[in-house]
Amino acid sequence: MGDARKYGMGASLISADHARIPAAIALQLCAESPEALAVLCRVLWFARGSGECFASCATMRMAGAAMALPVLRRGLVALQDRGLLLAIANPERSCVTYRPTSALAKSPRSVFVPPEVWRGFKPGALAAWVVWRLTGCDAGELPKHLTGRSGKQLSRSQGYALFRTLRSGGVSLEPVRKSTGAESEKDSTNTDDLKT
Repeated sequence: MGDARKYGMGASLISADHARIPAAIALQLCAESPEALAVLCRVLWFARGSGECFASCATMRMAGAAMALPVLRRGLVALQDRGLLLAIANPERSCVTYRPTSALAKSPRSVFVPPEVWRGFKPGALAAWVVWRLTGCDAGELPKHLTGRSGKQLSRSQGYALFRTLRSGGVSLEPVRKSTGAESEKDSTNTDDLKT
């Protein structure tokens, strides 16, 4: 499979552990709220069976990555504000569950985020990987696509630090084809990966 080889984790078929996110939405979240992107990957994973997710910190830890309560809350609010998650109150259980909306329906132009990336890295590094997969940009170009903490502009040095974090975590950032205009010549993150 093309995706697995490109991020240097060994070849394997795309599995249910991969979060599939429409490319335009993924890039928007990278630019505005990497925390929301991290939360979305986990919610999509938990909702893959029943279609709903009980998004507590304990639930998030079950996905293989600890997430602080403020980060989780900010991410959930950002996703609701963008119409990507629907919050459903359950008075009988005194809890809220979250359901992905139709805005996240499968799209041919999507990015498949592997579990090694969405479980293994903090929101900033996860977002850097997604930007790299979709645009082919290098570390110095990351600030054009990725926001820093508290919505501040990311510096070039922070971009290089994020790429170093990914490499030290075992992710091979091999060159990918850059997009030209609205669409790339060959989008390696689309459903063609499933056929190989």
